[in-house]
Amino acid sequence: MKQRLLYIWHNLHQSRSFSFEDDRPLSTRTKIIAVTSILILYALFYSPWWYPLSDSALYLSLARAIATGNGHTYMGEIFTQVPPGTPLLLAAIITLGGGIAAIHITMISLMLIGHLLAYLTLKQWVTPRLALIATCATAISYWVMHAAMTIMSDPLAYALVWGALLSATSLTQPNLKSRVAKQWTLFVLASIMLALAFENRIAVVLLIPGISFAIFILTRNITSPRLRTSWVVILIAVFGLLVFDYTRQRSTRHYKFDRLVTLEQFPGAQKIDPMAPQPFTNTPIQASDEGYTLTDKRNQITDQGPRTFTMKLERLIRRNAQRPYNIGRWISEGLAGPSAAVFQSKNTLINILGLVAGVSAAIIFLVGTIALITHQRWWLLAAIAYAIPIWIRWSDRIKPRYMILIAPVLFITLYFGSRISWAWISKKIKRDNSDNVAKPNGRWIMPVLLILLAVANLPAAAVDIHLRRANASEFYDHARAGSLSELIDIAAHIQRHARANDEIWINRGFFRRVVFYLTGRKIKNLRRDIIIEDPNDTKGFKGFNRALENKSRYYIVFYNQYPWPQWHIPRIKVNKNGPRYWQLFERHRVPGKKAVYKPVNVQSANPSYFQNIPWSAL
Repeated sequence: MKQRLLYIWHNLHQSRSFSFEDDRPLSTRTKIIAVTSILILYALFYSPWWYPLSDSALYLSLARAIATGNGHTYMGEIFTQVPPGTPLLLAAIITLGGGIAAIHITMISLMLIGHLLAYLTLKQWVTPRLALIATCATAISYWVMHAAMTIMSDPLAYALVWGALLSATSLTQPNLKSRVAKQWTLFVLASIMLALAFENRIAVVLLIPGISFAIFILTRNITSPRLRTSWVVILIAVFGLLVFDYTRQRSTRHYKFDRLVTLEQFPGAQKIDPMAPQPFTNTPIQASDEGYTLTDKRNQITDQGPRTFTMKLERLIRRNAQRPYNIGRWISEGLAGPSAAVFQSKNTLINILGLVAGVSAAIIFLVGTIALITHQRWWLLAAIAYAIPIWIRWSDRIKPRYMILIAPVLFITLYFGSRISWAWISKKIKRDNSDNVAKPNGRWIMPVLLILLAVANLPAAAVDIHLRRANASEFYDHARAGSLSELIDIAAHIQRHARANDEIWINRGFFRRVVFYLTGRKIKNLRRDIIIEDPNDTKGFKGFNRALENKSRYYIVFYNQYPWPQWHIPRIKVNKNGPRYWQLFERHRVPGKKAVYKPVNVQSANPSYFQNIPWSAL
């Protein structure tokens, strides 16, 4: 077994010639075609309408507070959960008189700048051809495009990180030998951009160990050991202070406004485990005079007795056996967002296909990473080191947005892994016992990977582009297949009729930020424990009314009965002809009786309604 492992390692090590990089010259025409295609693609994403997303609403709400002189606050409280980078940028645009259209142009421009900086950086790590294709693969990755066409923190972080990496890479060039002043300039510039990126996305701190190591190793022939050590110490010290400041602020923050109210405050409620997964669909409920409560046994704290050693061991094996597959999912979804449909499919055959794809991606990525280690590609490895703590921390909670910062490196590593795997397979097929594993021509792998990503990503992107070409009266009718149009109508009604100090309650906490941004009213919610499955269940609303104890004038209800649409395929507006997703209830007082909540028939609101309201009024 030991000899077999040594043999495999020897074959991988022999590939250090890295003829895999395809060093054919890159023509100017190819560059022009690539740049023009990306510019046209991203121009199609522009839209003057705001697409409702939880994080996007949070950034806009913080920016609105900053622009109106209320500081980095949310619902009137100091907010330190999100760093101020993107809110400050958005606040500057708002202060200069810009609206959603100007903000969208800024987000798209930042992502394009990030792609340019990524190409200039990668060109110093790998051959220009591979650098260009990796940049193009990143540009057409769904989550990268999605971040560019929505208002998120990713575009600014992406541009700053690759600007910092470009400066840090230039710092290690041999032509800087004995030019200490320029070296310090590049180091300070890289440090400042990394610090700004950290103030925009906290996950950037995970890049520091790899960058520090790469700088220390790759400058050993052009600087003195004392200077290299100074840079590493300064970099780690600065980021240590930033992390300390961030954690200190979070530990002293006021949680009152952000803490969700639990159903346990109401009489007759079952005890729900707040850390257990809360299902969104097909959740059985139990109506009573005290209110609605979940009856899903998976979410109840029950006395199951002590767990045996065998049970603990089985749970440990089951959890860790899935990690290689999950890493493959992180990589696949990071580059091809719609691949999530394959991994999450309930069809057995498609699910098996997803399992094979996830494990294969993980293995190929591992082979590519080993090749990078044997070839001492420290800059590429510094980027990969960023992802490892994220994969360990989140495991099966796949969050492809975190992979945006290193998407080009994911592609390059998959490419190296694919070339080496193909060479090894070809050698076995030909029964070639020589050590030259690099012989088989695998130049086709690079364009094939790019085409596969395009096929996987562009159809979904085309649907999003179609949505953004819609006019004002159609945009929200198509967004999420029309389900968001009801929420927009409800927010417009609240904006017109609610008092400034009214508190709005909602049973879908995920959209609390959206409603707060659109209405400017403080939003509270139960912890997804009161779920209204059937809008026609008038008997159940007795318990619903009693559970609320008449605390607010308005309550927004999300109906859990219908699957939440994932794509923007045009349909008839949902609240005109089809199932409802959202309903507004208003408190009414009946003489001699307790107040009750009754449905409100809100009027349709044109999306331009929110475009024309001054920021200070929201």
